[in-house]
Amino acid sequence: MKVIVVGAGIVGTCSASYLLRDGHDVVLMDSQGPGEGCSKGNAGALSPGSCIPLSGPGMLSKIPQWLINPLGPLRIRPGYLASALPWLMRFVFAGRAGNIAGLADALLALHSNTFENYEPLVGNANCRDLIRRTGTLTVYKTDRSLAGSQREWRLRAERQIHQRVLGSGELHDIALQPDVHDEGARDAAVVGGALGLLVPGDRDDIDDGVTALLAGLGLQFSDSGQEGHLEAIAL
Repeated sequence: MKVIVVGAGIVGTCSASYLLRDGHDVVLMDSQGPGEGCSKGNAGALSPGSCIPLSGPGMLSKIPQWLINPLGPLRIRPGYLASALPWLMRFVFAGRAGNIAGLADALLALHSNTFENYEPLVGNANCRDLIRRTGTLTVYKTDRSLAGSQREWRLRAERQIHQRVLGSGELHDIALQPDVHDEGARDAAVVGGALGLLVPGDRDDIDDGVTALLAGLGLQFSDSGQEGHLEAIAL
């Protein structure tokens, strides 16, 4: 069967990989180059222990300060606020206290086999060396921010996710390592009393994984000549 996969990001590439290994002829199409869309701008992390819902108790009270903070995690154009408000309210109410445990269980079920699912992909593409085991490091600059994260700590612990608290000395040593590129971690490490939470087995970082996967899959990108699209054809 000939299958057309639209989108050459990580989802499209992984789909193409499985389809090829199942014996299908695959055409992978994208308006840009491989990995140039959403897959280029994300964190590139594999986190089997990721079980903390984005919405949670107390979020509603944080939204105003997020909106006025130029470095906050939420940005909404004023003209779009009325359109976004219904979705935002559903998002906030989904994170009510009674829902959190179920949401955490669902996220863990979704993520727990991440490494096993990626293994045939990176093995087939011969790019295992692009995955680096680094763990996930969360830095708290103040005691207040540390205390405010107890719910997240408890959710991980209840699901048998190993996590370790780092003192300011250990955090300082980690931040000075040459492969640490997070300026936030470096800044916090020099603040007296800063603490960190390390989840050792939680995170792998992928560098240019999409392009490497394509190369290992035996896919060749060429100009299709139609509407500026690129076409990846199984060789």
